[in-house]
Amino acid sequence: MLQFDSFSESGCNIIHFITTRNRVHLKDDNPYDNFNICDYTGDDESNIKKCREIIGGYMNIPVQNIVMPRQIHGTDVAIVNTPVMPGEFDAVITNKKGICIGVSTADCVPILLYDKQKQIIAAIHAGWRGLVNHIVTECIDRMKTTFGSDPLDIIAGIGPSIGPQSFEVGLEVVEKFSENGFSGIYISSKTEGKAYIDLWEATRLELISAGIAPHNIETAYMCTLKMSDTFFSARKLGIKSGRIATCIMLK
Repeated sequence: MLQFDSFSESGCNIIHFITTRNRVHLKDDNPYDNFNICDYTGDDESNIKKCREIIGGYMNIPVQNIVMPRQIHGTDVAIVNTPVMPGEFDAVITNKKGICIGVSTADCVPILLYDKQKQIIAAIHAGWRGLVNHIVTECIDRMKTTFGSDPLDIIAGIGPSIGPQSFEVGLEVVEKFSENGFSGIYISSKTEGKAYIDLWEATRLELISAGIAPHNIETAYMCTLKMSDTFFSARKLGIKSGRIATCIMLK
């Protein structure tokens, strides 16, 4: 389990965590091994239940209060008021204490947001499709319109995800990012018709564009593909594999 330093500082009234795959041994030679709490990618239900019980006990969170949506690489944002799975969303927000919200990733970018003044939290799943269509801005705008958040009061954490030297894509993806206002995030590739995109920098720039101060953004700088022994990576293991859980809860 990992945590953001900035989220653990004095005055942060939250619990948060990022799971890794190699802390609990459940099965050998399995794309879901070892620690997975995502329940819609094909893992055995007993393994998911066991892992949820472990993280719940360790973090002192009731298992039934862990709320993680089924993600579809869109830009829809859910406001969570009760510990019930909200359906198909790629970002969740709450101001309710005791509800642990989170997202599941395996190369995509997980983002946590915390408004220290209004006591609002959010978790975002930003695959490249969600990121290029501004899911980060959409989520922050919902925090502003629904709860009155000021982006200058929000701290952000960008979790482990595929790194800039690993996320090789076709030029059509580069064009999509360029069309949607992203710049300074491209790295040339030796492969014809391919390029690399720095999703960490794209996320950071989108957070800044949405009003978050640069000094309030923390990036893990951990590549899930290069560190696939530690983190689940869909590019390494396939989509039928476990997922990293990136979660946050108001105390």
